Amino acid sequence: MLRIENGGQSIISEDGYVEGALELIVQIAARSVSIDVNDRLKVYRRNQVQEYLV
Repeated sequence: MLRIENGGQSIISEDGYVEGALELIVQIAARSVSIDVNDRLKVYRRNQVQEYLV
């Protein structure tokens, strides 16, 4: 994952969790390709992730 600290879409909450959409998510897939390019892609798009690589 890539998170841009200044000017990005996400923040780190006071308790240390990422809140908001990340700029980039990279998924390494061997057996879960169909899930990664279908279900996860829809979730990431819905949550405004800018870039997703499988």
